[in-house]
Amino acid sequence: MLKTDEFWLYAREAILSASCAESEDEKRSLLDLAGTWTQAALLERHLLADHDKTNITAYGCLVRGPSLPPVGALL
Repeated sequence: MLKTDEFWLYAREAILSASCAESEDEKRSLLDLAGTWTQAALLERHLLADHDKTNITAYGCLVRGPSLPPVGALL
């Protein structure tokens, strides 16, 4: 399971727990915790997307880079 998926799961659990909270303080704390896990999931997704773009760009540069002359052409 990806970290992002785990973070979304934790956020969901915190929200569900907040819906059963017995006090407003407990509910508020659990919703704050859900917000923290949501931010972590979004940040992780953003970092993964940036990493994927970097790999694609690097791969694209290798594929589209200048061609090397045939072996022996420079001799």
